[in-house]
Parts: sequence; C-alpha cells; structure tokens
Amino acid sequence: MVLLEHDGDLGAAAPDQANGDIRRARVVYSEHRITGSIDFAALDRPDARLIVGVDLRWKDAVQYRYGELVIFASAGRPEGVARFSGDGRCAAAHHIDYENNRVTFSVPSSCLGDPPWIQTIAGAFVRARHSGGYGWLDTSPDERYGPRIHRG
Repeated sequence: MVLLEHDGDLGAAAPDQANGDIRRARVVYSEHRITGSIDFAALDRPDARLIVGVDLRWKDAVQYRYGELVIFASAGRPEGVARFSGDGRCAAAHHIDYENNRVTFSVPSSCLGDPPWIQTIAGAFVRARHSGGYGWLDTSPDERYGPRIHRG
C-alpha cells in the first residue's frame, strides 16, 4: 500500500492504511467464466472514490493480449459499476461486500477468446473526500502479473 500523490507520483509506503489494502486476490478460470474475489484488510464505503481493477493478460499465436475489468464506486453509488474492455466490450458482474471487506467479479471467458491460460494483477485505489487529492494504491501481486492460471 502506497500513498498516491495528487500529481500521480507514488509517495511513501502507507503500512497503517487498512482501507483498500489487498490481503488476497483469487482468480478461477473455468470453461465459461473467469471469476475472482479480492479480500481487503478493510473496505469502507467510499465518501469520495473507490476503484478496483483486474488486469488480465494472455497470449495468442503471435503476441500478448490484454483486458481490464474496472469497478468504480463512489459516495453516490457505493454498489459500483463494472466495465470490462479487451478485444471487445463484454458484460461484467461484480459485488462489493463492505461488511466482509470483499469484492467479487465475473466475466465470460469468451470475452478473451477462450485462451488456454491467463495471468492477472489486481489493484485498488481509494481516495477520501478531504484528502487534498491524495489517495492510496495497492496491487496484488506487487507490480507484476501473477503465475499462469490454466483454463479448466
């Protein structure tokens, strides 16, 4: 967990910041869906902004391909809105469970063209209303994609 400065630069580590601190990210790639859950040390209803993202990477016969699931939540819409973009747009399902500090998500695997494997990295950005433009950012795993998750 690090402080994100108002100009976009990464600031100091923020080990005492529990809200938005990712403790575990789990992704399952089945025949028809990619599902996952992200557990947080704490997940407060946003008074300004909460953004949870899952970047996906896979390889076709020639190159790496990328998709991104992003969930946006705010004080006015704490349940959030999810968007998935990759080679095309697909419907994404999600649920933000503030009581249990968990976000779950799902997207059809056909949105990625059903590759044999995927890699993911999850991230969260939280910003409080009176933070002066500062926010906190966390990723899991730290700064790079995780191991390959095979379909099936």
